[in-house]
Amino acid sequence: MAKATLEYANRLRQDTRAGPGKALYDENFAFYVSLACAAAILAAIAWPMVLGQLYTLDDLSRYHIPMRAFFARALEAGRNYTWTPNVYCGYYVHGEGQVGMYHPLHQLLYRFLPFTEAFNLELFLSYPAMLAGMYFFLRRWGLRRDSSMFGGIAFAFCGFNLLHFIHMNAVATLAHVPWLLLAVDVYLRGPVRKRALVGLAVSLLTGSEVLLGYPQYVWFSAFVELLYVILLRPHWSGIVSLAGLAAFKAAGLLMGAVQLMPTWETLSNSERLTSPTYATDDLSLPPVNLFQLVAPYLFKDRVITNHPSANTHEYGTYDGAVPLVLFFSLLLLVRRLGDKRRLAWGAIVLAGISLVLSLGRYGVVYQLQRHLPLVGYFRAPSRYIALVHLAFAVGAAVAYDRLGEATPSGERASPRSLVIPAILPFASVVAILLAGYAGGPGARWAVLTPHAAALGVLTFLPTVLLIAAGVLVIVASRGFRPALAALVVLAAGDLAWYGLSYIRTSPPESLEAVTESVRLPVGASPYRIEAIPGNDDVAVLKDYRLVTGYVGLNPQKALDYTDGDALRLASATLVLWKPGTRGNPGDAAELRVERITDPVPRARLLTNALAVNKPQEMLSKVDLHTIALVGEPLTLDGGAPGETVLLTDEPGRIRVRAQSPGRQLLVVSESYHAGWRAAVDGQATKVIRVYGDFIGVVVEGGGHEAVFRFCPESLRNGAIASMAGFAGAFVLACLAAVRAQSRKNA
Repeated sequence: MAKATLEYANRLRQDTRAGPGKALYDENFAFYVSLACAAAILAAIAWPMVLGQLYTLDDLSRYHIPMRAFFARALEAGRNYTWTPNVYCGYYVHGEGQVGMYHPLHQLLYRFLPFTEAFNLELFLSYPAMLAGMYFFLRRWGLRRDSSMFGGIAFAFCGFNLLHFIHMNAVATLAHVPWLLLAVDVYLRGPVRKRALVGLAVSLLTGSEVLLGYPQYVWFSAFVELLYVILLRPHWSGIVSLAGLAAFKAAGLLMGAVQLMPTWETLSNSERLTSPTYATDDLSLPPVNLFQLVAPYLFKDRVITNHPSANTHEYGTYDGAVPLVLFFSLLLLVRRLGDKRRLAWGAIVLAGISLVLSLGRYGVVYQLQRHLPLVGYFRAPSRYIALVHLAFAVGAAVAYDRLGEATPSGERASPRSLVIPAILPFASVVAILLAGYAGGPGARWAVLTPHAAALGVLTFLPTVLLIAAGVLVIVASRGFRPALAALVVLAAGDLAWYGLSYIRTSPPESLEAVTESVRLPVGASPYRIEAIPGNDDVAVLKDYRLVTGYVGLNPQKALDYTDGDALRLASATLVLWKPGTRGNPGDAAELRVERITDPVPRARLLTNALAVNKPQEMLSKVDLHTIALVGEPLTLDGGAPGETVLLTDEPGRIRVRAQSPGRQLLVVSESYHAGWRAAVDGQATKVIRVYGDFIGVVVEGGGHEAVFRFCPESLRNGAIASMAGFAGAFVLACLAAVRAQSRKNA
């Protein structure tokens, strides 16, 4: 014990001689400060979970909560959850993808936990996963513990990831990126004996990404991985190793086929491929928004928009004062970084390419992506900001690590080292003054609170933060160790305030409160309602069925549901008008209610059929209670319609008893999809597309029972391909292990 104490005292004296504050503010101290900051931010994000509440901002209440609630109810009841009858008169919700229904984590969470806990955990877990992934990736490059944890904070809580918490599956996909980069690194730079394990990790992580149901972010991940493989060019050990890595990646993509194939089918049947107004470069980042890098609270709502659906989270570019100062300082340090120089250049190149791509139509490079297969269908170029912030996190961590290697000196800071710390605050002041002088959108000073007294403070706060960050960087570069811990605290506080203040724009609520916000008129029937504007699914929480709804891939429809006859065919009973808002149906007192007269029953028999190509044009010219509009000639017996009884009406399963005096057409007001299968009295029969949008089958005279089941081939084939992907990944891992063993024995 005495010997250990003596050794510690000697080390303490050595550390003290090494520089001011070294003994108290060493690597471990800065690491624990970073860890405490990360824990504080994670606790703030998780706080509604403790209170039993849900975040409700924007798409969370408009889409994610209702659709995941439907998913959880279907799991509990043992029903089909791939098809929901609650939006668009029935919709292939698994194909749309954003619920990630076949992801193992989602299956576990929503099958075994109460909904509130499951939803909160799904949203929360991405952030510690990003933090840990970036930490271990940077440690792989030899960065110190404090530097690596700083990089984890800079990525996990960057402006993009906190603002995009409303796109929870997008953030979850990004959480895979540092882990994939780590696996690729070990595969290419590590010992051959580890390739089987890390190759399998590449496959599993890739499959997990795909199963989350947001292909655009899977592309972002693959793009970064490709650039990283190029970055590691000196470590390639031959074409065999690269081919092996590519095979593991392909196996991972195949694992996700149970999601990819339905998503492709849903995309093929969506307005995205047919709408003349759809453009993949919508939501391109207007260059003026780059002012946010140094003046994030300058504009009203933080951003300047040029698109009706643009908002803060799509155009927000701020990534904190400290990461910005450190990243740009990297430009002056890159030649002196030794073995980390290649990583620094990689971060710089990734930031530059991604920033140009985020400009979309305002740049040049994005036009090339529009011609790529599959990738060319992705919209919202501004989302490439995610990769800019990833690059900032890596570059800032490398620069921070370099500061930690600085030794004390009595020399004054060189003019060259003062350029970045001086120019960024200057740019912030210039941006604010220019906006104020120019007037227009830039003159609408932004506020996070309704207090007018906060205007000046909030607008110029980033300038102060940039000055503070620059001073701390200069002080740290002269060997003053406490500045490193101060940089972490400043970065964490800045990022947390920027992101969490947006998250709290809409206060968390309980599931019950969100559900009760749907106040529909007394007598409203579940079959069906149409909310105008129909861009909200919150009524699904009360199991109301909507004629349209809010989804990522709007399905193609043959009928125009602003037309009264089309609404009758959809079995709609009410139209709810709430002009001038984008929210949910809300307070009944604010609604203008229009009741639909004479809506058709959910299931009915028709006695005549007319073959037409454009059913919408014929609706007003035929008797909708007796005549069916179909795509090809169909012979029926005419006469009086028979009677129907709806026996079962579940998601993806409808059972009807029909009593018909002759050959008639049984029609159900559920959206047509090629995945519907029908059987009459147990005998498979063809599903007919009626009125362009609904399903039907022919029944002969007498009593019959017709059963409709949703069983799309895309799901079945995708499941088979996914199993093949799993098998292939494990076969590849076995082959890699055998090859490693043979090389060891050679």
